[in-house]
Formats: sequence, C-alpha cells, structure tokens
Amino acid sequence: MVEIKKLIERDSQGTPRQVFPESHIEAVLGLEERLNDIEVGGGASRVTEYYVRNLSNETLKKAKNYTDEILAGGIADQTVAYAEVKDESLNYNNVDFLKVSKNRFNPAILQPNGFHNYTTGVWTSSPYYDTSGKIPCRPGQVWTARYTRWVCYFDKNKAFKTGGFASGGTDELKTFTIPEGVYYFEATCQKVHTDDQQVELGSVLSPYNSFSMEIDKLKVNINEAIDIKRDSLSVDKMDFIKQGKNLFDLNKSTKGYYVNPTTGLLNSSPNYLASAMIPTYGNKVSIQGIKFYALYNKDGGFLSGDTLTESKTIPASDEHYWIRVSPTSRLEGAAQVEYGDITEYEPYRAVLKGVKTESEFQSIPSINLPSTVYATVNKELVIFKNNILLDKGYDFRWGRGIQGELAYRETFDQVGDKTLSIEIYREGKLITSKSVLVKVNAPRSTPITAMIIGDSTVASATTEPSAEARLGYHMLQEMGSNLKLVGIRGIGASKHEGRGGWTAKDYRSNKTDQTGTNPFYNPSTQDFDFAYYMENTNQDVPGLVFIQLGINDLFNYSTDEQAVTKVDEFINDVKFIAANIKAYNSNIKIAYNIAIPPTEKIDVFATTYSNYNLPQWRYKRNNSLLAEKVIEELSSDNNLILNPIHKGINVFENIRDGVHPTDDGYKELASENVDFINGLN
Repeated sequence: MVEIKKLIERDSQGTPRQVFPESHIEAVLGLEERLNDIEVGGGASRVTEYYVRNLSNETLKKAKNYTDEILAGGIADQTVAYAEVKDESLNYNNVDFLKVSKNRFNPAILQPNGFHNYTTGVWTSSPYYDTSGKIPCRPGQVWTARYTRWVCYFDKNKAFKTGGFASGGTDELKTFTIPEGVYYFEATCQKVHTDDQQVELGSVLSPYNSFSMEIDKLKVNINEAIDIKRDSLSVDKMDFIKQGKNLFDLNKSTKGYYVNPTTGLLNSSPNYLASAMIPTYGNKVSIQGIKFYALYNKDGGFLSGDTLTESKTIPASDEHYWIRVSPTSRLEGAAQVEYGDITEYEPYRAVLKGVKTESEFQSIPSINLPSTVYATVNKELVIFKNNILLDKGYDFRWGRGIQGELAYRETFDQVGDKTLSIEIYREGKLITSKSVLVKVNAPRSTPITAMIIGDSTVASATTEPSAEARLGYHMLQEMGSNLKLVGIRGIGASKHEGRGGWTAKDYRSNKTDQTGTNPFYNPSTQDFDFAYYMENTNQDVPGLVFIQLGINDLFNYSTDEQAVTKVDEFINDVKFIAANIKAYNSNIKIAYNIAIPPTEKIDVFATTYSNYNLPQWRYKRNNSLLAEKVIEELSSDNNLILNPIHKGINVFENIRDGVHPTDDGYKELASENVDFINGLN
C-alpha cells in the first residue's frame, strides 16, 4: 500500500518540501484525484497543496504510469472511500504485519472435486482433481508448483483470462511466468497429490512446508527438539487410543486411484481407491479383500507388490516398513490389513480407551427370528445362536430347554403353543430380549401338494439316489404319501422350480440360462405371472408355495448401504410374486423361507469364493441384514407367512462350501419345511 505520509515532508515552518522524485508526487496527485480524502495519521491531507508546477510532459507520463501501477497492484478499484476498505479487497500481499509461508497453497480455500477449464474458464466437476483457491500474484512474477496439470489466470477482478499446461497424463513440477494483466492464478492437481501440493514464488522449489499465515508477535514458537509435527504420530503410537486389529481405514483412502503393484505409485481409475500408507514395522502382515498392494521401506521407497485373487500373508522382514493397498472393486467395505495370520474380519476402529462411543451405546443386536416358529411333537426343535444373531461376544439365556454351546434344543411331548424367551447379555448386562411363540403340531395326516420356487438350494442334487433334488427328497422321505411336489424341473418325485444362481428379480424377467427359459415370465405383461405358468405347464394346483430366494440377491455387496438398498428391492419383488400367486388362487398358502446363513468355516468360504475375493463376514452381514429387514417388513404381509428355516441348519458342520448344504444340511432344511407344513390347517 502507498503510505502518503512517507512521500512528503514539511519544513520547520510547515511548508511542504519534496523528498522523492517528481513522479512520486504526481502519483500521489493521481491517487488524490481518484480517492479524494485519504486518512493519514488521523488528519485529512490534501495532496493538491504540493508544488507540482514546472513538471515536464515526460515526467507527467511517468507519473501516470507509476500511478496506474500503484492502483493495479494495491487497492485499486476496490473503492476505498471515507476510510473504509471494501470486503475482501485486501490480501496478505497488502499488509505488513502478516507473515505468509513460502507455500501459498492454502487448503482452507481449496476448490475440491473439479477445475476451471484452462481454455474456457468454465468450472468442471471431477472426483479426480482439486484446485487451489485464487493465489495473489503480480504480472511478470515467476512461480513454481510441485504438482501441476494446468494453471488458470485471472485479472484483478478475478475474471478468467487464460491458462495453460495439461501435458502428459500425470502431474508435473512446473515453473511459469505470470502474464500481463493477471493478478490471481489457480493451480490444479490430481486429488492424490493435494495433501503434498506446494506453490511457491520463484523458480526454485523449497522443501515442502504447509501453508501458514501468522502475526509475528502472536505466533507460537516451535521447538524442533521437543514439539511434535502434525500427522507425525500414527494411531498405534498413542497409548490412550485403542485400535482394532484391522489397520485399513477406509476414511483415509483416496478414491479414484489404485496403488500400482509394479511401481508403488498411484494410478487413476474410477473403479478403485488407494489406502493411506499403513505401517508394517517389518511384521508379518495378512491382507484380505485386496486387489493390489505395494510394500515400501522406512523412507517410503518402493520395494515390491502384487496383484491378488485371494487373501495373502506377507512374511516378516527387516526391509518393509509400510504397505499401501487397493481393495477389490465394490468390496472396499470387506478389506482388512492385520498383523499376523488371517483372522475373521472386523471393521476398522480406533477409540479412546475407557470411553464408550455413542454408537457403542446405541448398538443393540437384532434377534433374527419372526414372532412364530414351528415344531413337531416328539421331534427336536433346534435354534443355532449364530444363525439368529450376527454379532459375536454375546451370551444367550433361553427361557426353557437345553442351553447348549452352539444352540438351544428342546423336544415337546404335547401339541400346543409354547412361549420361548431369548435374552442377550454382554458382560453380564442385559442388552436385548425377544419372546417368540412355538407352535407345536402333530405330524400331518392329510395330503398336500407343494411347489418350491428358488435357487440352487432348491435344485441341488446328488448321484444317490437317482440325482433327485435333495431338499424335496428329504421332505418326501419324512412325509411320505402326504406330500406331493410339483414343478417342471427335477428327477423322480422331487419336483421343483429351483434354478442355480437365480434371484427374485430373475423370476420377474425373461432370463434364459442353462436351465432354460423362465416359465413364469409372461411376454405380454413382461413380468412374473403364475396364471401364465399354470396354463402353459399343466401342473396340479399347489396348496402351498415355498419361495426360497435371497442368497444370490444379497451375495456380492460390500457395504451396508448397498446391501440395504438391495434388500428393499428384494422385498418388493417377493411381495409382487406372492400377490401374483394369490391373485391366481387365494387359497394357496405362500411361505417365504428366510435365507440360510453361510458356513462358519471361514477358510472353506474363502476358498469357494476366491474369485469374488469376498470374506465370509461380509456375506454373513448381508444375510443378517436381509433376515432382519424381511422379518420387519413381511411379518405383516397378508399374502405370505415367514418360515424360519435358517434357524435350524448346523452352519459349523453341514454346509459343504460357502452356502450350499451337505446332504445332512438338506435334511435339516427339509425338516424345517415339514414342521411348517404340519402347522398349516
């Protein structure tokens, strides 16, 4: 800023005398003509008092140029009047009491997720780029930016003028000169470099330092020997923070990039994200749900990496100190990095020791049982704990029966309705409870015709006996002549409408696969049509239809948000199918069989679905979310009845791969279906 009191002095009689070149005084005159009265030391000074006679034309021309330079570079056209300064008309270049760091890249005014086009100035949104705020500058100045895709230039009114660069596919260190008429510029870089960006006046870039502004007399004096730099301590170094076993913090990852396993650099891709640098300290490290990883030494130098299709354990070594990972696309919520051997997944957590968080107080597990379960007299009722409660670390108290390590068991010797209470405890404190009605029925004595619509858990068969579908086979074995199964698929009496890999949505489409076309699809209505099916297949009208779907519908989703969205779609599809069957014949009973959980043998699940890189915990959580929402939404649906077949299968022993039962497992599911049939009028 121009300080008028420094341009002139007065003699002892108060007469002004010139102490600077004539052009300076003329410059002051030019300022006076534009700004009128200017406050100087508490009094109004009229610069017209000064002797500016006898100034040559050349001097006047120089004075005008000098005046324009002062006005353009200082407080020009920001309208200073009556001793007031217009909002935002001053920046750190205009005040002498504020010290600014060499790095002028200020995160506080960052323009995230986009850039101004360097030829048009039009703002373009993009998740891959961040743009600095407008950095004050002067024409002719030389600047250097550490990471640059392009630079946009703006005039003193912050209107776009021009821009340049964008050569190559990655950010580059660039030195550039400010064009004429430019008083602000912006630097755009890839988002992955935002935290380390440095923009500095001059042609040589200093070692990185973050942006800062400070008033010298108020600044904090930092002692390099004892003060801790920001972000220099990792969570594991703070003894007041308790960190979980999973070291992968999704919230500190960079979206739109993946770690290149051959270079250790980050490459752009909309399908991936890259973790922050995770310390290994040379320990054995296991990773699951990871597509790419790279190892680095203590100084951040790249060592090695790999592309994965399954989980991996990295041996301990004195060489590696850091690891960076990119999870499999769409499975980011299932990724885990941990010290030691591979264990069951748990979400990332870091909390203050001894302090319960709000989420921990509010986290009440859901007991995934409908209000009614079915049993048959003199036949054991079994409810496995892991099948109805997602979270581990809780204690059960059953209101009756045998309270086993894995399951509740009870055999009833009389027909009737029984009440079963279930209480859930943690550290001796009651967390939640539920009471269900157990309907104990006698074995059915009258025939019934049933149809099972579903997935591979309906269709799966073995070579003995005669490759019959196992679920239907065991139902027939238990019920004999009192059960007839109908459907266009299946060998022998075990008829069905099961198709491997199918979802509820598939049954509402014209899907065609190795099993053939969808017989329920009506090309005229372009949807599921039970009347169309019955007309074209000549099947006996069933008195009962089981809908056994949900496994494929919720299989490959990596976040709760994705899973819940899909559950809502699934429920709408099941409701439509049930209503459509009822519209054909209102006397048909419809049961929705709650989808069974996966095996508890984590390695078996991982081996079976290695191509998906999907951990068992993630699918189990999806399955639990499905069961919880189905019970909540379908319990009051008048078109169907919930059949909790999921409760009674031994997921520790009787699932042969990830989700498909062994023959004993099918026998358990068949028994659940028979108990349900025995309860029908």
